[in-house]
Amino acid sequence: MGLLDIFRGSPDERIAKRLIAELRANGETRRMEFDKAAALVITLDDSGARAGFHNIANLRYELEHTAPAGHDGVYARFVAALRGAGPDTPRDYASVRPRLTLLLKDDSYPAFMALVNSTEMPEGAPSAPISWPVVGDVIGCCVEETDNGFRFVVESDLEIWNVTREQLHADTLASLRARGWELDSVAGGFLGRSDDSNASSRLLDEARIRNLPVSGRPVALVADRDSLWIVGSEDESALLALAQFADKALSEGNRHISGRPFVLTDAGWQAFTPPASSAAAFGNVARLYSQMYWRDFKEVLDKHFVQQNEDVFVASLQVYAVPDSEAFVSHVTWTKTVDTILPVADQVVFVELDTKAMRIAPWDQVRRVMADAMSPSEERPLRYRISGFPTAEQFVAMGARTP
Repeated sequence: MGLLDIFRGSPDERIAKRLIAELRANGETRRMEFDKAAALVITLDDSGARAGFHNIANLRYELEHTAPAGHDGVYARFVAALRGAGPDTPRDYASVRPRLTLLLKDDSYPAFMALVNSTEMPEGAPSAPISWPVVGDVIGCCVEETDNGFRFVVESDLEIWNVTREQLHADTLASLRARGWELDSVAGGFLGRSDDSNASSRLLDEARIRNLPVSGRPVALVADRDSLWIVGSEDESALLALAQFADKALSEGNRHISGRPFVLTDAGWQAFTPPASSAAAFGNVARLYSQMYWRDFKEVLDKHFVQQNEDVFVASLQVYAVPDSEAFVSHVTWTKTVDTILPVADQVVFVELDTKAMRIAPWDQVRRVMADAMSPSEERPLRYRISGFPTAEQFVAMGARTP
């Protein structure tokens, strides 16, 4: 934080202050406050309970990608949408249908948002967004395009519109595929772009992608919402460039989705196993994406357990470079006598606080031996509530070693 930020507030605080002022000028009379840690502008009712909130992430993104002279217009669009497209604003399905499209998200997003909503609005969280699996760790969330971006279609909308999930899915795909998009030739492949800041969703325009002149089958990566890069499954140099692009998008991009490659087969999109020349690079990126998503989920889950007065340790997912290798490896820690939740990792480090003893074992062997002590979640991100601690015999069975 610079000296000016100390006096003027951080960039997020300045954005939130301006947004609150704009909402006030447009008729919002309820009390509002900014939760800096969660990047939320929160609205409170007369009793002081949370009545709603606005995440400023999309607003920040639009401001960062708009010249200062256009910032007034960005705020105006956001406020108009927030004031005119709330959950109580009547919208008939016929008017919404042409504006339907899909946003691709990682598969932990619904559970993450449900946890955020229940934590930030325990008095009454919003209805869940409607989504469908796409491929691997990618899902498609049904959204309505608005002036300031997108509004998630939620379960309660189906009742209002008297529409089934099947009909909504078909209409959403039809609307998405009717939207135009362009393909530019880059680095031995093709980079998709669109005017709606949602190029990644064109992954579902399979008919067009099948006809691309690539070597082998089309392999795609949707690193973030604004990008769709397609190369050939037999082009090893292009595949390595694809993995490097994903790594760069993780560190420099926004609105992340997935670092895993997918191949378009006769049966549709499937997980792609890269050749040896790019396997380590893709594996590293996938681990870093998992670490990023788990870090965000852990932060909210920690807050949830504090609210519930539960003493639960949510383990971190640590990623390290393997010595004398190009590959990364991920670790989680299982501590004796500590109620813990573990995300999936390559290896588990076992710690005994009283003796300071440490052992390490491969995740798949730990799951094989300790299955009865590891209760999996029913949702993504997959995580395990653990109980007990391995015996000496179990350590031997899982091949544990001293690090």
